[in-house]
Amino acid sequence: MKRTETPSTLSSLKSDETGADGMPSPQIQPDTDSMGLSPAVQKHIGNLLKVSYQNLLTDPVPDRFASLLDQLEQAEKKGK
Repeated sequence: MKRTETPSTLSSLKSDETGADGMPSPQIQPDTDSMGLSPAVQKHIGNLLKVSYQNLLTDPVPDRFASLLDQLEQAEKKGK
């Protein structure tokens, strides 16, 4: 399935058709009431993402990454 396919093109797939990987493609029906996620679902997903990524903001920078940043900074100073 290509990323550029829209729900309307996806709904035309039949279960006996095969995708690029040779696997049977399921028939996908778009939601006719709305073409997106409900506001409640969007909010829930947003909250889950915030919780997941909050750890990235509070976790310390790994030593190896800090070392690489230091090396980059030194190389930039030498280049000036």
